[in-house]
Amino acid sequence: MMKIAELFRLALKNYFAVSPRGAQTRLAKELNISKSNLNDFLKGRKPLSEEKRSEISEYFGFRYEEMIALGRRWAEFNESLAGDSRTLLLNQFSPDLLENRSEERRVGK
Repeated sequence: MMKIAELFRLALKNYFAVSPRGAQTRLAKELNISKSNLNDFLKGRKPLSEEKRSEISEYFGFRYEEMIALGRRWAEFNESLAGDSRTLLLNQFSPDLLENRSEERRVGK
C-alpha cells in the first residue's frame, strides 16, 4: 500500500502533466515553495510537509482528501497496466483520455 505522501505526489505529478507550461513555477511562487524543492518532491527525492501538501490542494480547489483519492485512482490505474509498455506513455495524457483507454482495454478494442 502506498503512503499518503506518495499518493499525493502521484496526483500532483499527473495534474502537472496536463497543465499549461509554467504551472509548477506559478504554484511554487504563490505558495512560497522553492522550485527545486517542488521538483524534488515530484521526482520522489524529498518530502513535502503535510501542511504544504494541504496548501497545494487548496490552491487547486481540492480538499486534501480528494487529492489523496485522485492519487489512489492513478495508482490503481497504473497497477492495472503493470507490464504494459504503454503505461509510461499513457501517464502523459489527460485523465479523460486515460479513462477512455482503460475502457477500450476492458471491451477488447
